[in-house]
Amino acid sequence: MRPANFVLSEETPISIGHGIIGNLSTSAEPVDILSYGVHFRIPRNYIETILHNARDRTVDFKLVTLFPDFAGVQNGAEPGKLTKENRIWRWPYSPSLVKIYTDGGELGKKYNRDYFKFVFDAEANEPDHPWQYGLLKSTKSAAARNEDVYFQRPTATNDGFVLFCDRNNADVRGCRARIRVSDVLILQYQFHRELVPYWQEINQKIRYLVQSFVWK
Repeated sequence: MRPANFVLSEETPISIGHGIIGNLSTSAEPVDILSYGVHFRIPRNYIETILHNARDRTVDFKLVTLFPDFAGVQNGAEPGKLTKENRIWRWPYSPSLVKIYTDGGELGKKYNRDYFKFVFDAEANEPDHPWQYGLLKSTKSAAARNEDVYFQRPTATNDGFVLFCDRNNADVRGCRARIRVSDVLILQYQFHRELVPYWQEINQKIRYLVQSFVWK
């Protein structure tokens, strides 16, 4: 059920096959999106993709922004017409590009419930492995076989943090982390390994940005 104040935008997908796909816009007009029970009102210039998810009967989206300002698209980036001016909005051309996308639904809820736990459990009886930037490098978690896994242990006031970075894909060199928006909705965000020194700033600003999109 949509909340009473939900306004259906013309650009909000309402059926399978209807949506916004890879067509970045400089328009700052808000688009209303009801995704996994959360009502977002997102400026169009942040939206790369919106698709109806038939499995979960909801809407998935992918957003793009740039570090360090976390603004929306300023220059057009028409698909198939990659220019020097707009290449900053294409992965992996720009090391400052950050992508944010949904990872929700019942499957997502089950998978993400203990997203950090398997890393923390694997490292529970291990000494801290010094790395850099306030993060420890995991040596025991299963994911470390295919990715570099960095983490910060939870405290009484902090849930901890886990960062997964591609090890072998030189073209992407991506790192991924997640934030919880609700019990069902998880947002994953992705950035280049070059930005790992700024992970704390990125995590904080992504949380603030996402919350600014939630319609109260």
